[in-house]
Parts: sequence; C-alpha cells; structure tokens
Amino acid sequence: MIKNRMNIVVGTSKEYAKYVSVMLESLYENNPKSQIYVYICIEEDLEENADVLRNIAQKHGGFLEFLTVKTDLKIKEQIKRATNYETTINFNRLQAIDLLPEDVDRFLMLGADTLVLGDISDFYNQDFEDNYIVMCTDYTIYEKQEVTEEWAKYFQQEMNRRKIDNIKRYGNSDVVLINLEIKNIFKFDEMVESIILNKFPTLEQDYLSFEMNKYIKFVNPFVYNYPPYVYNYQKIGGDVDPDIKIVHFACRGSKPWLIWDTKKFGAIWLDYAKKTYGSESILEEYREYKKSNKFRYYYNLLNHWMDLKEQNGNIFDQYNYKEVAIYGYGNLGKHLLHDIREKNICCKCIFDKNIENTQIFTNEMNVFLEKVGSVDKIIVTPIFVYDAICEELCKMGIEKNRIINLEDMLN
Repeated sequence: MIKNRMNIVVGTSKEYAKYVSVMLESLYENNPKSQIYVYICIEEDLEENADVLRNIAQKHGGFLEFLTVKTDLKIKEQIKRATNYETTINFNRLQAIDLLPEDVDRFLMLGADTLVLGDISDFYNQDFEDNYIVMCTDYTIYEKQEVTEEWAKYFQQEMNRRKIDNIKRYGNSDVVLINLEIKNIFKFDEMVESIILNKFPTLEQDYLSFEMNKYIKFVNPFVYNYPPYVYNYQKIGGDVDPDIKIVHFACRGSKPWLIWDTKKFGAIWLDYAKKTYGSESILEEYREYKKSNKFRYYYNLLNHWMDLKEQNGNIFDQYNYKEVAIYGYGNLGKHLLHDIREKNICCKCIFDKNIENTQIFTNEMNVFLEKVGSVDKIIVTPIFVYDAICEELCKMGIEKNRIINLEDMLN
C-alpha cells in the first residue's frame, strides 16, 4: 500500500461530469499531502468531459482511471418499476468493490454533489473497529428535514422490521468509506435483487443502511457530510463542529447548479467551479439562470443581506476599504450607501445615469472617472450586467482589480 494514498470512487454520467469536476478540484486542492487515486465509474462514454476530469487530476499530479460498470437493460427496467429511479450509476459505483486493483485495501465513495473543504486523511485512515463500512448518519432522517410523511412512514416500518432501534443508524451513501474485506460478505448481484425485491426508494443507501446495518460504523455528519441547508436556514444549535471537511448538497432543492443559491456554501462551490477546466459550461448555466430567474435571484440576494443585518453585521466587515465609489444607485445602491456610512467609509462618488449632479452624485462618466482615481474599490450594483460594466470601465483606464461586483461582496 502506498503511503498517504487515498482511493476515491465516484460515479458519473456524461451530464454530471462537469459537476464531478468541481468536487475533484476541491478534493485535490485541500489534500495536497495525499496521493489521490480517483476511480470514475461510468456507464457510457463521457466524450470530451473525460478530458475535463483527466486534466484536473493531471494539474494536481493525481491519478485518475475510468471503470466501466454495466447493468443489464432488463435489470434497469425492473429497478425503475420498483423504485421510480431512472438512473443506476449511484448504486453501480459499488461494482468498484470487484473492479479496483488488488493493492487497494479501502476506498472512499463520494457523490458528485459533495464539496471537500479540508484535509480528509483522518477520516480516510480511521479504524473500522471490526466493521466493513463507515457512513455518516443521514441528517435529513433523524431531524426529519426534507422528508415526506409517506417516506417517514416507510422508513419507520423498515427500521422496525429489522429491529434497528436507533434512528441515527441510517446513513447517507454519498460519503462512504469501505473496507475491501467486505468482499467476504458483499455480492453486487445480491444487492440489486434486494433493491428490486424491497423496492428501496434510495437504492444502495437503503440497502447498506438496512441490510448491512450491523457492519457499519456510523459517525457524526456535521464534519464529513454537512448539509448546507442547515446553515442557510439556521436549523441548528451551537453544537456543530465548525471544522467542516465535506459539504453534501444532498437534496434536490440544495444542488448548487439547480438553485444557484450563493449563500455561504453555494458561493464556495461556485468559486471551485471557476477553477475547473469545465468552468465555462458551468458559468454559462449560472448566467442563464440569473437572466431567467432575475427577480428570484434578486430577492435571494436581498434576503441574504438582511440576514447579515439582523446578525448586526455589515457588508464591509471583512474589508479594510477607506474610500469607495458606487456605480449604480438603484435599490441596491441605496442599501450599499447606508452600509458605507455606517462603517464611516468615505464614498467619493456615485454614478448613475438617472440621478442629478449634486455633491457626490453624478450622471456624467467623465466626472465619475476624475473622482475615483484614489478609491480602493468601485462597487458595481447592477449585478446582472456587471461583466459589461466592468469591461467598459477597464477600457476607460480603470484597473480591473479595483472593480468589484456587489454580489461578490455579499457572497
């Protein structure tokens, strides 16, 4: 076994590959001391997306290999009828148990919708304590978040049937550490049969949690499987470990590429997305979302700002600006000026085509350019056309690093 080696197994489709790239970027960046071997389970040719994933591994000096996993079409149809699941790649990741090289003794299975924010070597190298599996308790279950009444009833029936009396002994299958001695008891085909027979709605997650419960070591999710909506909607107390290593955008309503919620973890995900080789495709989705959901996005941004104010915060708390200027004096510009004055920061000039020339206000670009020469930042408040405004100001001689989008400040 290679010292400091971590074996990571991920499953993806062609469409999801760009989101996997974000997870891989975060994994490599935050674990530079580990030799990371990534095994990507695929059911189809990823085409150009395969190069995106290879390039990320190559950039960080890592190893990446594709493992082709297959499911018979008849089996797929049976699973679809039994569980209503259209895709099978998630449970097919467990074929890696039989496909990985002989020198691999354990692997960490990660979901495409996870984000690695720290060193996970302690989690990876932990003692299995005579178990074959380590899983994080599924927070959505024991706190009854994002769970329908029908599913809660089903869950309790399954727990009772197997005489599992601790609700925290149900895990999430997108952060799973597996000891490959599990080969002694685990058969992939038996898992598939059980999923169909029991109509497990969450496929391999139900199978592992219910049928293999006695072989699992369960750990607290708030470090290695942190649900972001806990932060976003303030549903937790003060007992959460602040040293979060893995964030999991578990429910459909929290996927960063579906809701583009730029509160804390959504913003961090987007930052990593910008670093990947597939970034342009992701950023184009982001721009299209903002265009088509302009008012919802605007509402979310203002709501986030008000959350900050209610906690006695100020948008400038993390900045050391002495002098600033504002480009655009709509509603966002007015709120911004209030925060500027609250922090006793000097606002040298405010430009807007629809205001009168009075004191610090001007509708003339040449006047604005004269007054902003010494400011630390020009803050652009028309967030949906920031790129065009930034380009315009740069052409007029303003350095790009002196221009900032209000959206980025809030995030």
